[in-house]
Amino acid sequence: MLSVTALYEHGINNRPHGSSYIRNLLPLSHPSVASGLNVEFSTEFRPCDVLLIDRTWTPYVAPELVEQLVRRARKAGSKIVFSLDDDLIDANAYFPFRRIFSDAQVNSVRYLASRADHVITSTYPLQKRLSTLNPSISVIQNHLDEQLFPTELPERQPGDRVTIGYMGTSSHEADLLSILEPLRALLSQNRNRVSLELVGVVDEFRMKAMFGDLPVALKTPPTECVEYPDFVKWMRTALKWDVGLAPLDDTPFTACKSDIKWLDYSFLGIPGIFSRKPAYRESITDGETGLLVDATPSAWYDALSRIVEDDNLRARIRKAAFETVHQERSLALNACQWVEALKAAVSRGRGFS
Repeated sequence: MLSVTALYEHGINNRPHGSSYIRNLLPLSHPSVASGLNVEFSTEFRPCDVLLIDRTWTPYVAPELVEQLVRRARKAGSKIVFSLDDDLIDANAYFPFRRIFSDAQVNSVRYLASRADHVITSTYPLQKRLSTLNPSISVIQNHLDEQLFPTELPERQPGDRVTIGYMGTSSHEADLLSILEPLRALLSQNRNRVSLELVGVVDEFRMKAMFGDLPVALKTPPTECVEYPDFVKWMRTALKWDVGLAPLDDTPFTACKSDIKWLDYSFLGIPGIFSRKPAYRESITDGETGLLVDATPSAWYDALSRIVEDDNLRARIRKAAFETVHQERSLALNACQWVEALKAAVSRGRGFS
C-alpha cells in the first residue's frame, strides 16, 4: 500500500485551511480510498513513498524552508507532489490595493511547483499557467464530500421575501464590486421583497459604504465553526438563501479559479447565478443547473430580476443542480482520482537531485 504524508496548508494554530479540507484532507481520508493509500496528515515531513505538499503549507513558509523540505524528501527517497488550486504565483498582480501573499509565499510556491515530481491542479487554465514551471501536471477537479451535505434536496417553499446570498473571503471583494451596480439597483427597486446576505467578503464598514441603508446584512459563523466541516454544518442550518451569487472579476487570476461556489450552492440546494467564465462554463448548463451571465451590469441585472421573479425557475435549477453534483461531483465517485494520481507520480521518472 502506498504511504503518503500530506502536508496540509494551515494557520499558526495548525488548523487546516478550508481549501486543504476540500483538496486534500477529505479526499484522502474518504472511505473509498482506504484500501489504496496509507495517509498521514501532518504539518511536518515524515518518511513516505509520496510527500504531498498543499499550497503554501505553513504560515512560516520561506524559500529556504521549502528547499530544506525538498532535500529531506529526496534523501528519504520520497516522490514529491505539489497541490495547488489557485494561481498564487500571479495573485498579487491582480490585487492592486493590497498584497494577498508575501514574497516568501509566492517564491516558495514557485519553487515547489518547479521542483516537484508532479503537480496536481484543480483547473485546466491553471495547469496551462504552471506548465512553464513543470511539464508533469494533472488536473483533478474539486469534488465535495457528500457525507457533509444533505442526501435529499432540502425543502424550500417560496415566501414573501427572496433572499440572495454571497460568501467568500476578503480576497473576493473585487468580485462583489464587479456586480455592485446591478445589485444596488435590484435591492433599491425591490426593497420590501428582496434582501441580500453576505458571509465574509467585507466587514460592516465596507458593507455600509457599498449598500447604505439597502436591505443587506452580514452573517457570521460562530468561532467554533472555523474549520470546513463545521462551517458546512453551519451553512446547512444558517443559510436560507433562495439564490446564491458567484461573480468573478475579469482577470487572468480569476480565469484559473475553480467552480467551488457552484458545488457549495448546489450541494446545499441553492440555485445560483454565475459569471460566464472558464470556472463555470464547463460545469453549468445555462438555465438548467445555474444561470451564466456575461460581465456587464445590464446582464447581471436581467439575470437577478429573472431569477427573483420566477419561483419555478429557481425550483428547477435547484433540483437539477442538486442531482447533478450528487451524480457527478461527489468524493464517493471521484476520490479514487487522487489514488491514481499519486500512484502514477511514484511510477514517473522525473526527479531532481
